[in-house]
Amino acid sequence: MASISNLTSTRDSRSDRLLVVTPLMVTYVLLCLRDAWIADDAYITLRSARNWVEHFEPNFNLGIRAQAFTSEAWHAVLAVVYGVIPHGYLALLGASLAVATATTALLLWRVIPRDRGIAPIVLLGSLLLSSRSYVDYSTSGMENALLHLMVVVLYLFWAQPHDPNDAASSRIWSRNILLTSIGLVMTRLDHAPLALPFAWAAIAGLWPHLKRWPLCRCLLLYGSPFLLWKAFSIVYYGSLLPNSALSKLSHGQPTGEMLAQGLGYFYSSIFLDPVLMIALGVAVVVGWFSPRGRSRKLAIAIVLQMAICIWVGGDFMAGRFLTASFVLATIVIAREAALTRGPTLGQLVAAVAVVGLSLLGTRPVWTSSLEGSRRPFDARGIVDEASAWSLQTGLWNVNRDFFLPVGHRRETAARLQGPGPYFGDSLGIETFYGDENARVFDAVALVDPLLSRMPSVREPWWRIGHFTRMVPKDHAWFLVGKRKDYSIPELGPLAERVRNVTTGPFWDRRRLFDAIALSFSPWPRPEDVSFDQLFGHINVVEWPGAEPLLKQKIDGLGIVIRSPRFVTARKITLSVQRDSAPTKTSLNARWVMAYFVEGGVERMRVRIPSSNKKPMETVIQLEDGVRGRFDGVAIRPAHLSDKSTLTAFTIE
Repeated sequence: MASISNLTSTRDSRSDRLLVVTPLMVTYVLLCLRDAWIADDAYITLRSARNWVEHFEPNFNLGIRAQAFTSEAWHAVLAVVYGVIPHGYLALLGASLAVATATTALLLWRVIPRDRGIAPIVLLGSLLLSSRSYVDYSTSGMENALLHLMVVVLYLFWAQPHDPNDAASSRIWSRNILLTSIGLVMTRLDHAPLALPFAWAAIAGLWPHLKRWPLCRCLLLYGSPFLLWKAFSIVYYGSLLPNSALSKLSHGQPTGEMLAQGLGYFYSSIFLDPVLMIALGVAVVVGWFSPRGRSRKLAIAIVLQMAICIWVGGDFMAGRFLTASFVLATIVIAREAALTRGPTLGQLVAAVAVVGLSLLGTRPVWTSSLEGSRRPFDARGIVDEASAWSLQTGLWNVNRDFFLPVGHRRETAARLQGPGPYFGDSLGIETFYGDENARVFDAVALVDPLLSRMPSVREPWWRIGHFTRMVPKDHAWFLVGKRKDYSIPELGPLAERVRNVTTGPFWDRRRLFDAIALSFSPWPRPEDVSFDQLFGHINVVEWPGAEPLLKQKIDGLGIVIRSPRFVTARKITLSVQRDSAPTKTSLNARWVMAYFVEGGVERMRVRIPSSNKKPMETVIQLEDGVRGRFDGVAIRPAHLSDKSTLTAFTIE
């Protein structure tokens, strides 16, 4: 085995490196297998990949063209893997673990130069293996594993020696970097800042050897995979961006609240994974003050990516949006440790300190396995996603005979029989294991090509990544062709264009023109669509407020309560009991919606939980911007087929 003298040596042989890397890799694989799990969102991408393999339709719902997957590259990988392993759980787990293992092996074996000793490898290994987020998202079924691989390969191409004065050498070096940069962008477009320093260096390497137009032709050639996909996306989907991205861009939340949410994402992530957050900070500081310009460029890329993360409000999965930056940060730290002529014993001490730091997290890698949590959300709606889903999709909790997820979502999937349409609160496990012909939509509009283009009205309590829409009457039936006209005349032209693009004959000339126009047309603004336009006439209950409000049935479009006491109301308390069990078209009806309206304009909306067992009480504290500015409270089911009863309603 490698002795202490070998560890502190500034040189290492192949055998010494193998003796260090092998136990690190074995430990990493064991940790991944111990904590293996699959995210519910991964099944959304896999359903699209399965439809591509089996029906040659890269769509979530068969017959409806909508790009439900965010990562084009990961979607392609899953399609290939599913073609070989036609089993949902094993395909996701196998693809993630294979890519993640290859990434970690490249990091440990190739990043540190051979003449710099093996102490930096130990430091690098301690950072990777001690990060809860890095281990968790190695087997999540999400695109993180591929994103990590792209970052590592991009760095290795960038660090590869070449002769800048030789045209052939520079062209090969630049080609490898630019093609890998395109791969990273097609893995996640919002992580493009991580590719900027590499792509810039590649273009600078080509500049002395090519004139302006040859350089442009060269860049077009290397960028052709991305450009061809965007052209296909415009013609096929009628959109430049994935449908899941469209649904999150029109969130309607103030910029200040989104920035605060983004900063809160970092705050929440540091409790789950202190190693990740500290490594990001150390890499930025060390890289910026490094005498080597390359490390400074990498530090700038990390800062830019972190800024993007804050700008979009982060994510609802703690640590997920930061793992790719973390991989680049570990490279910066290990690179600087290897190139600094300092005591290598100090690097080993730092590796031990990293392991100790990881123990401060809420679920340390070294001491805590993947234990299911029933209350995983914090005040910002951010969740330890692996812990939340481990009870249903953890490797050691799934059905041993068939490797299938367990729990109520598998039971819900059994109700997906026939084309529908259906509405559900979540789209992953239920839809993948339900009828493949079932057309499923949700109010978050991840897979709905029309709702994703409609405004999301601001909610007082909103969760990042879950910006719900008000679903107009007969909306889904219109999309699938069971209703001729849209229920909102003002949105009729847009709705008809979306339906023609997503369900009309592909080669129809009008459809092609509509697809191009739809890709570049503006979206409706929140003020363009009022509450009355969305829902039409609703039964009105006039309530003076002097006596208790009688029980009211909530079904169909619901009711509107009007009272003169709303002018001075500061708090409203109401109780709701659900009368109907979840139906075929409403998979997870756990809510009714309360809308505070003034005339036909919505001022605020609140989701009210409901239960079949007993009335559930909800207390609504009115915001300053709403207090005194509404004259009615509309209460309606989350889905039109549900039935509930308003058992109590009081004003203070």
